[in-house]
This record gives sequence, structure tokens and C-alpha cells, in this order.
Amino acid sequence: MEFFDSYNEQLSSDPPEKYLDGLREALNKADADAIRGATSAETLEELVQHCLDREKYTDALRFSDVLIEFVPYSGEAWMKRGIALHELGKDDEAMEAFNRALALSPADEELLAAISETYCDTDDYEKALEYAERALTLNPANEDALWNKAVALQRSGKNEDASQIFRAFLNSERYCVPALLELASCSDALDNFDEAVAFYERHINENPYNYTAWHNLGLLYNRRDMHQKAIDHFDMALAIKEDFPPAWLNRGNAFTAAEQFDEAVESYKNGLKHAPEDIPTLHNLGSAYLELEKFRDAIRYFSLALKFQPENVESLFGRGCCYDELGQSDKALADFNRALSFDGDDAAIWYAKADAEYNLGLIKSSLLSYHIALNIDPEDYECALDYAETLCETGAYQQALILFEKCCAQNEQWEHWADAHYGRAKALIGMERRQEAFFALELAFSSNPKLKLEFEADFPALYTQRIFRRLIEN
Repeated sequence: MEFFDSYNEQLSSDPPEKYLDGLREALNKADADAIRGATSAETLEELVQHCLDREKYTDALRFSDVLIEFVPYSGEAWMKRGIALHELGKDDEAMEAFNRALALSPADEELLAAISETYCDTDDYEKALEYAERALTLNPANEDALWNKAVALQRSGKNEDASQIFRAFLNSERYCVPALLELASCSDALDNFDEAVAFYERHINENPYNYTAWHNLGLLYNRRDMHQKAIDHFDMALAIKEDFPPAWLNRGNAFTAAEQFDEAVESYKNGLKHAPEDIPTLHNLGSAYLELEKFRDAIRYFSLALKFQPENVESLFGRGCCYDELGQSDKALADFNRALSFDGDDAAIWYAKADAEYNLGLIKSSLLSYHIALNIDPEDYECALDYAETLCETGAYQQALILFEKCCAQNEQWEHWADAHYGRAKALIGMERRQEAFFALELAFSSNPKLKLEFEADFPALYTQRIFRRLIEN
């Protein structure tokens, strides 16, 4: 065991990697008794800490197991094992190790802080706060415990309380820079835009290569409809880390919000190079193609999104809309029905389903779907207009008239205002109330003269009557 003698003599705060390699080899060849006779617990403890400090968690776990062979009743040895397991994502095993440590060292503030951090990372914020408070009772100045308390408060939605604690870290040598990032997040959650921007910028000044901070500031700008500033910040994030799919996705979203759909397509495709199965990117790329009226391309990407998430309601809806635009209303209806099986309260899908049913000649079904859509969203006047038109076609003039009048009550600037008055006129004509129909037509024609040609096609017999002829010729 000459290696261990050499290691014991030369261990420092930063031992060369060759010694770690040598120890790994020695551990593979020697049993615990041989190791116990060749080195000391103190040496192993330092080595485990060295590995934890340098994020060599697999090594830290192996060496902590050997350390526990030396000192099975050391709370610190079990704590280090728990930390290594937690960092390796083995949280159940980590908690077992922490509990062993806690039984041996119930008043160890570092252990309590480590347990608090683990509960934070597993989203059990109540337990995280409990253990952070226990550590702080022992030592109110324990920065790790105080940090965990702030994080737990923030993640449980108590941003005001968390912000007060994070501000206390602005003078901390260790935590100042990350505190700026957390304060930015708290300010954002509290809808304090200017303060959030200021904290993000202070953090970036201290840590200019933090691509996550550039990205998050971009998100903040995008939510405020400052799309070009958002894109600039996403570009900075990508300049630092090109293979960062969230930045490509949100850059595409910013272009989409700015109605620059070609640029959005390019950004989404770049994101897929790094994350080819990312469902939001696949879906949003399909949506961008839909906006560009490239329906077959849109169908391709909606279908890919559905391959990885068959219950994706938005992708089913988007693909259904594309099928309907291509005249494949049977496929559209199948997608809309499937989408509604997952979310039966979406008015837009019921409306689209009604249109597809109408296109397929399923008039009774379409009337029911329009009715459901309008019950869910009574303010959707375009749906009300289509519903009224369909009712009018079936001779249900009284019901249609009520809906047309509801639409006519909208602002004159509404793009379908003239159509609503024309529909009202058609319902009145069907009810033999021609004088009222005349005034409805007068409003419709004054707003949209092209409706005169539609009237001639719809009512050729009335078109020749003097009262209506005069109205059309004016």
C-alpha cells in the first residue's frame, strides 16, 4: 500500500488528479481491512471533502463508503455520503444517510442545512423550512441555512418574505451574486419590472457569462412586449451557449409575438438541432407554419409533437385547423374530437369542431357544437355570427335574429359588423318583416357595399322590387 503512504504525505487543498486516479485503482484492488491499515480516517475525510468541493460526486460516494468503514459512528461521514447521493439524484438514499447522521449528530447545523437543501430540491418546502429553522436556532448566522430558507419561501410563492432575506445576502462574499439573480426573480413575481431588470443587470455585470441570466432577462422583456430587446438578450445567451434550447425556443416565441414568422421558424429549427424531441418547440414551429399558411409543413410538426405527447390538446387543435384549411374536414373533425376528449371546456375547439361539421354537411351536429362553444364563451361574437348564419339556413329565424342583434350591438369598427346587419336582414326577410329588413340592409350596405352583390345572389326576387332596387342603386 505504498500509494497510500505517498498520498498521506502529499494531500493538500488541491491534490493532483493522479492521486485520485491512484486511489481509485487502489480501492479496486484492496479490501477494506487493507485500506484501513494503510491510511487514516482524517485523510479519507479530507479526500471526500475535496471530491465534494470539485463536484466529483461519484468519487465522493465511493470514498465516503470507505470512510464509514473506518468510522461507522461518525455523523459527518454519513452526512457527506448523503450530500454525494443527493448531488447524484439519489434522494431517497440521501435521506437515509442523513437520518443516520441525524441520529448520531442531532445538533449539527451543517447537517440540518444539508437536509434543508435536499428538501428544497425535492420541492418539499415545508420540510425545507423546518430544517432551515432548526439550523438557524443553533446558529442564526448560518448562511447555508438562511439561503435555504429564502429559497423555500420563494419557491412556495412567498416572494416578499424571500426578497427580504435575499437582500441580506447583498453584502455576502459567497452569496451576493446568486442573491441578485434570486432578487430579480422575486421582483418579477411581484410584478416590479424596473427592479427586476435592475437586479438582472447587476447580476450580469458581476457574472457576464451567465447565459441563464441573459435568457431570463429576455423573458422579462418579452412579457412586456419589448420583443426586439428580448431577442437581443436571447442572442447574448446563445452567444455564450449555443446549445441552449430554451433560448432558441423563446427567441422564436419573441419573433412570433412580433409577427416575424419566417425568423421564428428559423429559430425553432435551430433549437431542434439541440433538442429534436422538445414538444413546445415542435408545436410552436407548427404554429408558425400555420400563420404562414404553410399547412402541410405545420401538420408535419404538429404530428411530431403528438408523437411524443399524444394528448397534446394544442397540437391536436392546430393540426385540425390545418386539415380544415386543406379541405380535409373529416381529419380535422377527428382531431377536434380527440382534443375535446382531453379538454371538453375549450370554446375555441368546440367552435372549430362546429365549422368542420358544417363543412361536412353535419348541420344538426354543428348547431349543437356552436351552441356549446357560445355557452362556454358568450363574448365570442364571430362564433355567434356563424351560429346565427347556420340557424338562418335551417329556417330558425327567430333564434338567428336574437344572435344577429347581439352581434349588431358591437362597435361599428368590428370587422364583421356589416355582416351582422346583413344577417339580421336575412332573418327579418325570412320572418316577412321586410320594412325592418330594409333598414338593416341600409346599415349593412353603407358599411360594406360589396354585400349588395351577395344580396342579389341570395334574394333575386327581392332584388327586382323597387324598394330594394333603390337601396342597391344608391
